[in-house]
Amino acid sequence: GRGRSRRHSRRAERRAGGFGDPAGVHGKIRPARFFADRAHRQHAQGFRLAAGLCFEDQNTAAPLAAGLAGAAIGAAVTKKAKAAPKKVVAKEEPVSNDNFTPSSLANLSGDELEAATLAAAATAKAPPRSRRRANPDDLLLIDGVGPKNNAWLNEQGIYYFHQIATMDINQVAWLAENLPTFGSRVYRENWVAQCTNLARGLPARG
Repeated sequence: GRGRSRRHSRRAERRAGGFGDPAGVHGKIRPARFFADRAHRQHAQGFRLAAGLCFEDQNTAAPLAAGLAGAAIGAAVTKKAKAAPKKVVAKEEPVSNDNFTPSSLANLSGDELEAATLAAAATAKAPPRSRRRANPDDLLLIDGVGPKNNAWLNEQGIYYFHQIATMDINQVAWLAENLPTFGSRVYRENWVAQCTNLARGLPARG
C-alpha cells in the first residue's frame, strides 16, 4: 500500500521534468497548470532581461531600454528616407536665339555706347565661348563684319547672334579692342542692338 504509493510519487516527479518536488506541503501532486505557469514566468523573466528592464540598478536599465527604442526609431526613419521619391529638378533651358535676355546696351545710341566702352577698357574681359557649333548664325549679316572678322569671331567661340546680344559692357570693350579690323564699329554700329534684332528674325537695323 504505502510503498506502492511512494513509488508512484517518485515516478510522477521524474515525469515532471525536474521541477523540484512535485508534492506540495500537504503531500498532494501539484496540477499541470503549476508547471505551465512556472515556465511562463521563466520565459517572461528572460524577456525582461533581454530588454534591459530586470537590472537591480535602474540607472543601467533605463539607458539600455532607451537605446533599444532609439535604434528602432532610427531604423524606421532610415527606411522611410530611402523610400522617399526623388525630387525632379527641372533643367534650365539653354540660352539660344529663341531664349535669351537682351543686354541693356541695346538701348544705347552709338555715341553713348562708345563712351561707355572706352570707359570700360581697363576692365575688359572675354565673353564665354559657346559649347555648341551646330547651325551657326550668319554673322556676316552684322554691319561691320566681313569674312576676316567672321572667321575670328568663330575662333573665339562666337557663332550665334544671341551671344553678342547678351554681352555686358566689359565684354563689348574686349571685343572692340581685339577685333582684327574696324574694332570701333562694335560700339559705333552697336552690335548688341543689331544682334538682338537678328536673333529675333528682324533686319539688323530693325
